[in-house]
Amino acid sequence: MRKKYVKLLWKWIDRKVPESFFTKKLTAKQVQARWDEIPSEVKPLAHAMIELARKNAEAGRKGTDPYSCLLYRCMLFALSENLKKTGVDLGLPYAWFCDGPMVEPVWIVKITNGIVKWTCDAGKEICGMEKECRFYKAGKIKGA
Repeated sequence: MRKKYVKLLWKWIDRKVPESFFTKKLTAKQVQARWDEIPSEVKPLAHAMIELARKNAEAGRKGTDPYSCLLYRCMLFALSENLKKTGVDLGLPYAWFCDGPMVEPVWIVKITNGIVKWTCDAGKEICGMEKECRFYKAGKIKGA
């Protein structure tokens, strides 16, 4: 992965956003405005995240379903790895934990500029992030 991209991506992820960024519902016009703000280098990754979230919603998976958060993040990692085999690197940020790769939910929200929202689901007991994750308490936002 290019150093320039990694630096840009982390600057985008680490930027300060208001608490409402994580919870405020967006109109179609606001979604378009948020999309337009995403740096062009990050858009392929953001697009993959948004489309996977959309497909999950179409399949009936919701934040209240057991393991939907964990499943989404695992599918996102698998998609990224499969695309790498074809020569396409989305530049997905992840960390390795004892039980596998971890894509932090807050990264997903920030990469997609708040277009993909997040709620913690019934799988929260197995993800191992209950103390660190701002989405752990269903419906309540904790500081990140």
